[in-house]
Amino acid sequence: RAYQGLGDRKNMMLALKSVAEVAGDNPYRESALLSLATAYLAEDKKVEALPMFLSLLEASKDPLIISDSFVKAGVLEAETGKPDDAIKHFDAALKMTETSPENRGIALVGTVQALYSKEDYNAVIDIYNRNSSVLPPGDLRPKMLLLVGQAHRMRKNYARAVDVYLLIEQYHPESDQAFEAGYWKLYCFYLLGEKDLPQFAKLFLDRYAKKRGDHEYVSLARLILADAYFNKQMYAEAADAFVDVRFAKLPEKLVPSSLFNKGWAEAEAGRYQDSINTLSAFVTAHPKNEAAPKALARRGLSYREGRDLPKAQDDFRRVIKDFPQSDAAELSYLQLGLIHTELREVKEMIAIFEEMAEKFPNSKAIAQAYYGVGRGYFELKSFDKAVVALKKCVALDSKTFLDKASPMIILAHYAKQDADALAKAVDDYREANPKATTPPNVLGWLGISLFNKKDYARCARFLTYTTEEDPAGVSAAIWDYLGRAWLELKNYDYASKALDQLLANAPDIASKARGLMHKSRALLGNQKFVEADAIAQEALQIVKDGKLQAQLLILEGDIFYAEGESFEKDGQAQAAVSKWMEAAGKFIVPSQMFVDPEITPEALYKAARALNRAGQKQKAED
Repeated sequence: RAYQGLGDRKNMMLALKSVAEVAGDNPYRESALLSLATAYLAEDKKVEALPMFLSLLEASKDPLIISDSFVKAGVLEAETGKPDDAIKHFDAALKMTETSPENRGIALVGTVQALYSKEDYNAVIDIYNRNSSVLPPGDLRPKMLLLVGQAHRMRKNYARAVDVYLLIEQYHPESDQAFEAGYWKLYCFYLLGEKDLPQFAKLFLDRYAKKRGDHEYVSLARLILADAYFNKQMYAEAADAFVDVRFAKLPEKLVPSSLFNKGWAEAEAGRYQDSINTLSAFVTAHPKNEAAPKALARRGLSYREGRDLPKAQDDFRRVIKDFPQSDAAELSYLQLGLIHTELREVKEMIAIFEEMAEKFPNSKAIAQAYYGVGRGYFELKSFDKAVVALKKCVALDSKTFLDKASPMIILAHYAKQDADALAKAVDDYREANPKATTPPNVLGWLGISLFNKKDYARCARFLTYTTEEDPAGVSAAIWDYLGRAWLELKNYDYASKALDQLLANAPDIASKARGLMHKSRALLGNQKFVEADAIAQEALQIVKDGKLQAQLLILEGDIFYAEGESFEKDGQAQAAVSKWMEAAGKFIVPSQMFVDPEITPEALYKAARALNRAGQKQKAED
């Protein structure tokens, strides 16, 4: 003590050692050991101090000395890499009632530190909860709370971790631990998917960015802000936020994904040149990264948006060559096909889309590929191949391609003059889309072709479509064939309407005469004999000779014959005979005056039939 008073530390230590070495009846030994160990501790001589505190634990009977030795031994053991021994001694100190509040706080912090170093996070949380009334001294409390918060975070109890971090920010706002807690709180909000994450990130940056701008946590907070916008698909805001991220301050493992996201956000925000620059930096620095094919494909899209098509094609081809099985390869095939389409490179378009269909048969864009193939073959006039591909694309995605592909399918069959296939294609299209339209010239050709095949029902249907889609542009020929088709189907009202349209715009005398003849037949079908005869007479005023005149005379005979049949049903036998004789007279004229392989036998047969009905059997047989 005298040496201590003189400030002679060296001789003080030697004197204390000599006292401590006397292990027998020595009332000064504990005091000497305690003073000596404390002096070594003050000099940071942990190896020398620790055995002395352990000796006190064995030799001392004084609870105060024992509790103090437990704490100091625990601190030294924790610092010298003996966490299990430290935990044991800290726990003993916490259990002693004689342990001072300050030492109790130190023991709690030491236990938490030792358990955390062992990665025993459950035990960290448990010891903290069991000693919630213990308040560590000074700056030890925020240090301990930070470890407890980290333990909750490591256990993925993110909400509980946030609660602990908030305690540090609230009660120790100026501490270094408050800064750390603020960042880790933000990180937990990120993991929790907090909807207001951008606002929390901005608050953190507003508080710390200026005075701690070079710290890794500030760069990470900027990255969290950018990622928060990115994940919300707010790409313009994300691109702005990425500008402030200092990539040199990020952990190396985060740099590739952050650089990739920055380039992607810039592309989605329409900043194509910025995107190209960022993605180029990514591809150059990380050519083997798993996102490399996506980066190349995304850069290709940016080149395409910027109208640099050769560079876009280079990127897409590189993806296909170097990463043939990637999702990006599928996208690259599609984009190459679209670029060939845009450049009118038909053969190249077909080839790339066919290869895509072969390599990625289950692609979400497979319908687009078949559409490209079909469109290409259509332009090359390979109509059979075009139809096969176009039907596939409609079957796969009718919502997108029904109205794009169906007109080409229809035109392909029209170009081949295949009426039956064309009819089915038109029917299929209209069934799938009741509002579908087809070029009137196609429908007109189809209807006339079916009329010539004696398929009058379908003829009438398709010619009716023509009149509905372009009423003002319907030609006289269409009205003519439509009227005749309805005549064959015995729908005389529809026939009359169609023939009225023909007669209203007949292009020439012959057309008008034929129209009048067919109109007369429609009236005859409805047993309007007087009107039918009047129309036939009008036609005969126009036509004075030839086959059409013969047909009109036969028509007049048909009218009189049918009128005679009607009289007979009404019991007017004489009137019936009179009409049959008139009919025979009309039939006989063309049978005698006009030689034709169809007209002549028809007229003769109908004359004989009328004479027979009138009782003129000999004349009929003649």
